[in-house]
Amino acid sequence: MVKHLRIVAFLIAVSCLFSASAAYAAPLNQSVNEEDDGDGVVVYAPETDITNHPAERLFQWAKIQRIVDGYPDFSYKPDQLITEAEFIKMLYRALGFAIPTATRPGPGSDWTDGPYRVAAKFNHAPQGASDQKLRSEPITKLHAAEIISSANGVHYNGDDAIAYLIGYGMANSSAKTPNDFHGNDTFTRAEALQWIRQLLLRGMMSIQIRPKAPSDRHLLPSLPASALGTLPDFSKVPLESEDFNLLGADPFPTVSWGASKPSIDDLFGYSKEKDMFSQYSYPDFSAHFNKKGQLDAWSAEYFEDEDEDVSHTNPRLRTNKGIILGESTLTDVLEEYGTIGYMHRGMATYSYLKNADGSFTPVDGYTSANQFRDLENMYVLSFSFDIDSLAVNSIYASTASYSFNPMTNPSHLH
Repeated sequence: MVKHLRIVAFLIAVSCLFSASAAYAAPLNQSVNEEDDGDGVVVYAPETDITNHPAERLFQWAKIQRIVDGYPDFSYKPDQLITEAEFIKMLYRALGFAIPTATRPGPGSDWTDGPYRVAAKFNHAPQGASDQKLRSEPITKLHAAEIISSANGVHYNGDDAIAYLIGYGMANSSAKTPNDFHGNDTFTRAEALQWIRQLLLRGMMSIQIRPKAPSDRHLLPSLPASALGTLPDFSKVPLESEDFNLLGADPFPTVSWGASKPSIDDLFGYSKEKDMFSQYSYPDFSAHFNKKGQLDAWSAEYFEDEDEDVSHTNPRLRTNKGIILGESTLTDVLEEYGTIGYMHRGMATYSYLKNADGSFTPVDGYTSANQFRDLENMYVLSFSFDIDSLAVNSIYASTASYSFNPMTNPSHLH
């Protein structure tokens, strides 16, 4: 039952993310801004200061994920130095905290109070907590490093905080030492978003409490011999048709994309049980079949039984690119499929357009509005990750038409 509920939650999340991407996608020269006028009415206005800006993709992503707000004049000011209050609001929002908008705080309230309450709850130490004037001052890279390391559950200050981030590849820098990091420098709103994007790509998925006592310096990671650098913010990897198959260790047979239900039944046993998404339940996975009786979606999840022993199911289920349930990690997925699909902490959803030659081209879910109109030739591959271990715990593949609204696409087989 728990397994079934987890799969349902995963499919709902995929559908919501895919729908959001399609709804928000806009050509690079037709960016839009979403604001709530206080009455629940969404107002759209053109954005001029991020159109064709090098960080436009970052802002498109951050808008979808509710990480950034526009200013009252519908600008985003990407090249403006970021303040401490703005930085911690972006960081906490990216990690799941629904901090109220900065542009329309409640009556008699200061919008900066929200992020500083979160900081106090987790024992982080932004300077504006004790001196409210500092909230609107530009934050330095050093102080940002101290806040980020604190959010990872350690208590380091100064160069130690920088060394912590460099050692774990979270410094958003080519620096090999704290001195190379230039901690006294300030940075822009666009640079802040890129840093936060890198933190998520490196596996930061939650906010931790900073210990009251300083952490042991001997536990700091070793500084790298060569700079770890940054990951591409939105890299793409094309696929082939075989990449939508589900494989497993012998004797698990391949679940082939487009296979008929009778052929799947022959391999895994007859199934007549369907879930709320009209997916048939098999011992190790679930599958949906289209009007022609061809497999057009499947989902699989790694799980443990009630005694916390690994279930006899999921015989090292994997994708054609070798992503194994329960073993492969976020890093493995990003290496094999690119970073463009990692929109939300804990989940990567990739969209593809099928070409005439049978290959599949990744679709930019932030800007390619026109491509979302061809749902019949679009496909989705999605992964969810354990927040603590970063291991892959669910994999889902489907046509876009089914993924867009699975509850209105019942299987026509009986």
